[in-house]
Order: sequence, then C-alpha cells, then structure tokens
Amino acid sequence: MQRTKLLPVALVALGTACSSSPVADGGTLPPLSVGLDGTWGGRAIALFGPSGAPTGSYAYDTALLVTVSGTTASLSGVCPDGTGAVTVTGSGTTGSFSALFPSNNVQCPAIVIADCQTVVFAYRSVQATLTGPSSLTVTATGSASGCGTTVGVTTTLDGVLAAAGDSQVPPWDLRFKGVGQSLVLRGGGIGGGTTPGPSEIFTWTGRGLIPWGLIAGGGFFVDFLYGASQTAVYQDMLWALGGRCPDYLSQALAANTVILALDGDPYQENAACTILGVGQPDGGPALQYLTEDAVPLSHLLDTLTTSPQGRSFVVTALFQVDAGLYTYVAESVGPLSDGGYEAFDTVIQTPLVTDLAAAAEDIADAGYVITASAWQGEPTYLLVGTRPVGATAAHATRTVMTDDLTYGGDAQAMLDDGYVPVSLLQDYYALPDGGLGADTWLIGEK
Repeated sequence: MQRTKLLPVALVALGTACSSSPVADGGTLPPLSVGLDGTWGGRAIALFGPSGAPTGSYAYDTALLVTVSGTTASLSGVCPDGTGAVTVTGSGTTGSFSALFPSNNVQCPAIVIADCQTVVFAYRSVQATLTGPSSLTVTATGSASGCGTTVGVTTTLDGVLAAAGDSQVPPWDLRFKGVGQSLVLRGGGIGGGTTPGPSEIFTWTGRGLIPWGLIAGGGFFVDFLYGASQTAVYQDMLWALGGRCPDYLSQALAANTVILALDGDPYQENAACTILGVGQPDGGPALQYLTEDAVPLSHLLDTLTTSPQGRSFVVTALFQVDAGLYTYVAESVGPLSDGGYEAFDTVIQTPLVTDLAAAAEDIADAGYVITASAWQGEPTYLLVGTRPVGATAAHATRTVMTDDLTYGGDAQAMLDDGYVPVSLLQDYYALPDGGLGADTWLIGEK
C-alpha cells in the first residue's frame, strides 16, 4: 500500500518539473530569464571522486548553447565531446534538471582521458544559473566510468556569453597556431609530401579526429593533431597528393579552409603536392585569401605592408618552388564591422640551421608568432612571424632538435610546459637499410 501511495506523488513531482509551477494566488511562477539565451564558452573543470575531496580532474574548452522557452530551457553541448542535451526547468535566473531514474541520466559519448581510452560521463543532475549580464555558471553531477572503475564526477563551467554570430567559443584564430591556448596531444601520423602518387583527396570529419588544431610541416610527414578538448571546432582536413594540385587548392580555399602546410607547387598541373588545412564544421567566418606562385620574399613583404588590406593578411603556409621563389597562402577575415581591417606586422628570417633556435627566439622576443615556416634546402630555413600591430609583448620559445622522424615525446613535453608547437621542420635522408630518416626541429611558443 505504501508503494501505491508514493507513485502518484512521484508523478505529480515529475509533472511539476516539466511545467510552470503554481503559486499561492493561483498564478504561475515567472519564466526563466531570457538572459540565459545564447552561446556560452569557457573552460569546464570535471572533478572526480567524493564531493569536497576530489582525487583527479579533467579540463576542457567548450561552448554551451542555451535556448529559453517559458519556464524551460534546452542546453546543448553538456558533454565533454560537445554533444549531449538536457532540458532544465525553473524561474528567473536558475534552471535545473534532476533524473528520477538512472535511465534518465544524460549519457555522454566515450572520450579519451590520459591513458584511459574509454571514459563515459553520465549526469544525473544539471543546474544553470545566470550570475551576471554575460556570465553563466553550469554545474553537472553524476558519474564517470572507465578503465574498470566508476567514480563520482562534478563538472563546472563558468561561461562567458559569445558575441552575436561568433562561431568560435572561446575565441580561436587558427592562423596563430593556438598560441595562448591550453592544448594536449590527440593523435597523429599523416603521410604526404611530393612523392608521386595517384590523384586523391581525403576529407576527415567527426568529433575528436581533429579537435582544435595540428602541428603541420611540409614534407613526407605531417604529424600529430592536438586539441584543447574532444570538441571539434575545426573539423575538416584536406590532403591532396599528386596530379590535380591546382584543383585541390581551389577546392580548399572555396571551402573556407585555413591552409597550414604546403609541400610541392600547388599551381603545377602535373606535379605532386600536399595541401593540409582545417576548417570549421559550420564554415566559420568567411576568409579572404592571398596566394601567388613563384614570387620572391621581397614581393611577399611588399604585398603585406603597402596597404591596409594587405596588412590584414597572415601568412599561414609557404613552399620554395625554386631558388628564392615561393608559393604562399595568406588569409584575412576581411573588412571589419567599422569598415576597417585588422592590422599585422610581418617579419621573415632565413637562418642557417645552426642559428635556427636563436632566430626563433628573436622572433618570439619581439612579440611575433611563427605562423609559417619552410625548409629551403640544406642548411637554410625560413620562418615567418606575425603579430598584431603594436603587440610587442615577448613570447617564450623552445626549439628541440632530434635525429628521428618521430617527435611525439618532445611535443608532449612542450605542451606540458605550456608551449604550443608552431613550426615543424624536417630534413629527410635515406638510411643505409633503405628506410627514411630525418633531422627534425620542433619550435614551440607560449
């Protein structure tokens, strides 16, 4: 009998949670504040273990979309991979969700955390509170299961409201390689280069494959994708090898792709080439491009410095097609809302290999980020530095050299110390056993 009496109470509670709540005078509570509406971005922190005594944590950048309708609001993007939706109910500045049964929990897709390849979050309660005109705090509690164990988890996001039309939350400009972001390794091993091969093009999509950026270098290998989280803000990668390079470059630019590496001349009809870039799933802000074939560095600098429009471009990739002649791609967001343009300073250095670390340090000390680099043939390299006009605050830099094709450990060590790999330069050679070797230089900035 007791169970029979409790059932209607539970159903009434559920019905109340999904509708406007009655008040003493027979009316209803006021709706949720429309100030909750919008996209909220920031760094979410997941704490594992008992409340108040966490045993571990996981941090990731995210964007949460909130849509208010009366006393309910839908929250999209509550899971660490950027998926997951829940409806909260409330009044004024706070809405909440609480699952009556485990089957009603918000079940998140599996993600990778450290050495655990499959971690599944399940939230049983979510609360969103507007804490200011442009700030929102969201707290989700539940469990995290992986590597044979299940622990409690509490995830908190202190979000900032994105500007209207902003598709990048938090702000992210891949032209600058992610310097200033907190990044971790996510994968790697992409073949490419000028080795003749069939005409082919690959576009990779899907959350987690290319989460936020990549370490890109011209040559036979372009290795290691990296990201601040599993959320795929920049999602698509283009790899073109051989035969129809001009078509591939045109296609990449038409798709609003940020080109991060060139190898081979993409203007040659019958040549082999690699074109590596990434783009946002929703297309992102429309980019404008400058690209020319076989021009001297003096011409490139003139193009970038002689007009307001030219100064708005950032060189993101270039390749030496002949002695002293370069093909390049530079990208701009175009006219701003006030009719003006972004303004950048550009510097180019061509150090000998023995001076590479010192040249990188000089560029970073002057406030520049290395946005493009190229091997000019032994023993000279090329570094392009870009900074907003007047932004002279120094960056720290680190250069690591190895006599190996692989460099994952060095990249991880850089990321652990807060550096973002901005340049990968590799000098390839044949090994006595017929294999491929390389001297590898990895440059990081923060």
